[in-house]
Amino acid sequence: MNYNIKVGDVVHGFEFLSSTPVKEIDAVLHEAVYLKNRAKLLFIERPDTNKTFAIAFKTIPEDDTGVFHILEHSVLCGSEKYPVKEPFVELLKGSLKTFLNAFTFPDKTMYPVSSKNPKDFLNLVDVYMDAVLHPRALTMPEIFYQEGWHYELHSEGEEMTYKGVVFNEMKGAYSSVDEVMMEKMSSLLYPDSCYGKDSGGAPVSIPDLTYEQFVGAHKRYYHPSNSRIILDGEIELDKTLALLDSYLSAYEYLEVDSDIPFISHRGHTVSEAEYEISEGEDPEGKVRVCLGFATGRYDDHALSDALGVLADAISGSNASPFKKRILESGLCEDVNFIFYDGIQENSVLIEIKNVRKENTEAVKTLVFDTLRELSESGIDKSLLRASVNILEFKLRENEGGSYPQGISYAISVLDTWLYGGDIAKSLAFEKRVEALREGIDSGYYEMIIREVFLESPHSAELVMIPSHDLGERNLALEKKRLSDARAAMSEEELRSVIERTLALERWQQSEDSDEALATLPSLTKEDLTDEPEDYICEEYELLGCRSLFTPVSSSGITYTTLMFDATDLTEDEIFKASVLTDVLIHLPTDKSDAVALQTRIKSELGGFSLALAPFTREGRASLYLQVRIASLDSRLDSAVDIAEEILLHSHLDEKEIVRRLVKQNKNGYYESMVATGHSVGLHRCTAYLTAEGAISEYAGGIECYLGYKHLDSEFDSVIDGFIADMQRICKKLFVKDRLILCHAGKRNDEAMQGFIGMLPSGEAAACSESPVGPLGKRNEAIVIPAGIAYATRVSASEKDNHGSMAVVRSILSYQYLWNAIRVQGGAYGAGFVARRNGIHGFYTYRDPNPSRSLECFAACADFLRTVAAEGDNITNFIIGAVGDTSPIITPRIMKSLALSAYFRGESYADRVRYRDELVNTSMDDLNAAADLIERLYPLSGSCVVLGRDKLAELGYEPDNVIEL
Repeated sequence: MNYNIKVGDVVHGFEFLSSTPVKEIDAVLHEAVYLKNRAKLLFIERPDTNKTFAIAFKTIPEDDTGVFHILEHSVLCGSEKYPVKEPFVELLKGSLKTFLNAFTFPDKTMYPVSSKNPKDFLNLVDVYMDAVLHPRALTMPEIFYQEGWHYELHSEGEEMTYKGVVFNEMKGAYSSVDEVMMEKMSSLLYPDSCYGKDSGGAPVSIPDLTYEQFVGAHKRYYHPSNSRIILDGEIELDKTLALLDSYLSAYEYLEVDSDIPFISHRGHTVSEAEYEISEGEDPEGKVRVCLGFATGRYDDHALSDALGVLADAISGSNASPFKKRILESGLCEDVNFIFYDGIQENSVLIEIKNVRKENTEAVKTLVFDTLRELSESGIDKSLLRASVNILEFKLRENEGGSYPQGISYAISVLDTWLYGGDIAKSLAFEKRVEALREGIDSGYYEMIIREVFLESPHSAELVMIPSHDLGERNLALEKKRLSDARAAMSEEELRSVIERTLALERWQQSEDSDEALATLPSLTKEDLTDEPEDYICEEYELLGCRSLFTPVSSSGITYTTLMFDATDLTEDEIFKASVLTDVLIHLPTDKSDAVALQTRIKSELGGFSLALAPFTREGRASLYLQVRIASLDSRLDSAVDIAEEILLHSHLDEKEIVRRLVKQNKNGYYESMVATGHSVGLHRCTAYLTAEGAISEYAGGIECYLGYKHLDSEFDSVIDGFIADMQRICKKLFVKDRLILCHAGKRNDEAMQGFIGMLPSGEAAACSESPVGPLGKRNEAIVIPAGIAYATRVSASEKDNHGSMAVVRSILSYQYLWNAIRVQGGAYGAGFVARRNGIHGFYTYRDPNPSRSLECFAACADFLRTVAAEGDNITNFIIGAVGDTSPIITPRIMKSLALSAYFRGESYADRVRYRDELVNTSMDDLNAAADLIERLYPLSGSCVVLGRDKLAELGYEPDNVIEL
């Protein structure tokens, strides 16, 4: 599209101030200001059919009540123009959005959306603008009580409790030791700044927030004069600016005091805090030490970039010089750098995990001694060059992470723009990368060690002590606070709490009027113009090896995947193969020590990783060990050499290296499971019923974690046999007779022959179907150190899902479960999963009452029948389901989707049929889905992941209880 924007143009009230090319992302940045009230706008003009809008407000927390987090939730609960209870949910139901969410950051609140459909994009902008500027939450306290917090009491004989979506969300967040550590360290490093406050809200402080303070925070900060608006991609600029003008024109300029003072250097601060561990976990050697250092201003991009390179070079792997020295001391099990950036003044943390309390001083001394030696003797320049190279590769690959590119760019520019900095510097990277290279020979990185870490004028130290009873004490304090609050209430105030609880529930259970729902902009089936993406996977033979090629435009990058058939592995072998994939690239080889190998990977490739990948095709489960390599086309020879070195010549008998990796991986699995209990539960339930699910459990679920736990505790007595088994698995799998060679990008058979030629001959897999079977139906509880819960239940159909199940997923997730479990139950999230392979699953996220949620799951079939009987218009659900099944496809994602479709036997005709079934979903389809869910429900298994206090409240006896 040709926008022909000129500096000085005034369009719909916006004056364009500058236009800056950024060649690295093929874009021009157009800055503008809305003349009437000085709202700031940035249009990132670039060729992307996915269109992005975001509006952000600088929001400065003054306490830990989480007012801006609660506002983020609440403004999306209806507005003047769209007076429905959940316009956000209505958009989730019926939009072709590629992204729809909101974020609370330490000093800003951001509302981003994106869509590939022009009409849908304008609809999203319209709803979001009205939401943030004219929310009903300012006149309806019920929204604050629902999303934030309230006392819940139905009668005088009942125990009073706290309830609220954000309250429960943050109780879940505070179950993570990393979350607690970050918040404690922020308060030490930024004692006089908004960054010392928890913008998300601390559970102990959220109930201090009043509705009046909530309203006042919106009036103070949610004004166009305090806003920054970002547009990205191939948008209809005139229409979009006209729409923005229709909202902004009602506001005069307002001086908003949102300046953040720079921190004053305070020397060194020391503190101590507790974190919760499971009842059966040994606290010995579980102390965590965190050292924090203020680094520099937001606009010191050179320092921020260099710190990332430095951390990767000296601590990117266990073989890196800093990390290796610390780990080999035996004083801790892991050490990592963590960056607290994207704010006005950044900081960096050194986290030291699992230390004996008596060794805390010794490990701190060792950290500083090691940094001093590196600064004085110098850092190996090859390590620094490798880290710069891998950074540049990722920047040029430009994948966007977990967000669409436009959303990633919007977040990046705010990290500078919010404080008055040069926006282009946040997106242009070539000069920054060149400066990083120049710093290698000038001693720049050694100087950073001295100035940031050794001579820091502003630092902090936090020691985290493990506790078995912290959760119990916090719960007791919460109950005492509630008891004291109730005791201080007059009879009239107590009646008021009861009346408010009942009134809130009546409001939550009420339905929006047809007139209110009709105000929301919507799409029609005629707007569904795109066909399903065709994931091309060309099959051919190369040197006698089955080969697959996916053509994608990938900017000179080839994505190679070596698929080694591991279908004949047993349960025990699958776990050992999983450990193998976790440790292999960290070991020395015949040619290289571990640090030299890591240096080669970063210098010559864009990535090298291994993983186990199970598939089910025509009812038979298979398993492959994937080796995934990203490289420039010009470096494919290096990719072959490195793959051969790792797969065929690694020294698996390096016991001490393996010991450290086992401890780290065990801890990593544990922390991940505590943070994502809904995923743990869904995967566990799937393993009860399907072979593929069971394989996944041994490869990376609860069974894998328990295997790591046993291996760690019995390491010395079992490691010799374990290593011998891993060596045997390597020789068994890494042969050309088990290889399927896959690559995406530009076809290069000559280079691909190298991967085949490097492999020895061997035996093909002994079977075409895995010997691993389902674990068997059961009802389990997984106990974690948390004051919150996750409930899951999964069923498995005998055949693949009909396309209408995508619509059923939307109806149950956004209509029934959202209202029954999130709105009325106070959980942070809930949903229904309907996978193409016949899996159906229910889940909740950060849930205060998992037993109630399981009861809600059981009522889903009846709800579907009610929808069908009433003949509701389900067009919006159909449109939303089409959007959910049409992801943004990057080259890397295209490669993954093409391989998955191939190995599952899914053709383009299958996807077209599924899409047609989805688009033509009828009431009969809903009734058929209800019958299916109801028939399978008694055959399903459940898994709840929860804290011990929640286990006592379950109301039933699980078949099995596993304590992590």
